[in-house]
Amino acid sequence: VKQDELKDSILNSTANLKQHIHENVKILNQGLSDSLEISTRVLNSQKETSRKQEEAMLKLQNETEKIDYKIQDIVINRINQLDSATADISSKLIANYEILMQHTATVKDIQEAGNVPVFIPKKICYTLTNTNSKS
Repeated sequence: VKQDELKDSILNSTANLKQHIHENVKILNQGLSDSLEISTRVLNSQKETSRKQEEAMLKLQNETEKIDYKIQDIVINRINQLDSATADISSKLIANYEILMQHTATVKDIQEAGNVPVFIPKKICYTLTNTNSKS
């Protein structure tokens, strides 16, 4: 009888041990499955983050290029405006110089005019006065 009880006890213990091992294997498998799922989610999240970063970098690069082109256009327009203004000022200076020269008497004009009042710029008067006093 004792051998039968011992045999039953061993069989029960073995069955219980198998049951515990089976439950532990299930728990381990579930843990591995959960771990794999989490790892997959993390990997996918990292891929998505990388993709979004790449998109953001491309967008930033495109916006930077657009701004660079706008700045270039503004600079070119300003340079063209300055060139135009410089040309305009130059032509006005030349025109004013020509008008001034039309109204400026030469030494010959002064000699021919005698005592007739003639418009003479101060610098020319000074030069003529100094020239006359030297001779």
